[in-house]
Amino acid sequence: MDGSVDFDRNWTQYRDGFGNLRGEFFLGLEKVHLITQSRHHELLIRLGKVNGSTDFVQYDNFRIGSEKDSYPLESVGNPTGGAGDSLIEHHLNIKFSTIDRDNDVACRNCASYMGGGWWFNNCGYSNLNGRFYKDGKTEDENGIIWGSWHEYDWSVSLTFVEMMIRPKPF
Repeated sequence: MDGSVDFDRNWTQYRDGFGNLRGEFFLGLEKVHLITQSRHHELLIRLGKVNGSTDFVQYDNFRIGSEKDSYPLESVGNPTGGAGDSLIEHHLNIKFSTIDRDNDVACRNCASYMGGGWWFNNCGYSNLNGRFYKDGKTEDENGIIWGSWHEYDWSVSLTFVEMMIRPKPF
């Protein structure tokens, strides 16, 4: 990750996808919805910090809803991996929010405040589409966060993220 793609985007861009497949990109909520409706899928999230440490979390039943329901995070299943869970308690069954579609329950627009679209409840414990900080630190809590992995220290901003989905093996 190098911060070359700004993830502070509108609803249409998150729906359709953006970026460069050879670098930083967001596949698109509509594509992810269609893929995850066909059968059970796993979600693997790989994370990295500025100090070079890496870890992952894998969920065994990832699915998002349709656009008419604002692409809610319908299911993630059970988490495994050293990065811990930062989705189930605060983001499950939450609608996706962007700078121009505020679907969270906070008194402010979390997507605008946190620097990118995500399944925000009351801003929450994760945001893998936040602002990129090369030095891995943020003073505004708007970086790339996975709270359970950095002990809920909101000054930490991750410097590497990959989210990958695949059909669940039988």
